Amino acid sequence: MYQSSLAVCTRTKDNTVIFQNGAAELLCGKKKDEICSTCFSGHSSKKLFSKDFITLHDTLYEGVHCYDSPKTHTVFLQKYHSFKAIRRYLSHFQLTSQELKVAQCILIGRSNQDILNELVISKSTLKTHLNHLYSKIPFLKTKRKECARD
Repeated sequence: MYQSSLAVCTRTKDNTVIFQNGAAELLCGKKKDEICSTCFSGHSSKKLFSKDFITLHDTLYEGVHCYDSPKTHTVFLQKYHSFKAIRRYLSHFQLTSQELKVAQCILIGRSNQDILNELVISKSTLKTHLNHLYSKIPFLKTKRKECARD
């Protein structure tokens, strides 16, 4: 049986799942006819696409949220296979080497304490890096808030 690495999930405006391919079922479990906000929540008729990162089962995924109509939206999740791919994506934002390391940690869902321990930096240095990152890559702040809720 062919198995796609691209997970596809279509939902109604209230996040009720109306379609999942096999990869999405393997990743999230069978959610058809259930409300699910694992990847993204909310619905925006103002945008056609939005992009984000999500960590599921300790694996980083790039998610593209496509608003098919005012009533439905489809989520496409593609696994990020390596830190090289993350670095390549982050290279567009002109980050310092330390900011790059902190951003990678954020994208894989590490807590502030984990980042402090891994990079051996002070809280004030981390705060400075985070402020710079949030100004350069605003969606990282959203990602941090999502991790804090989990």
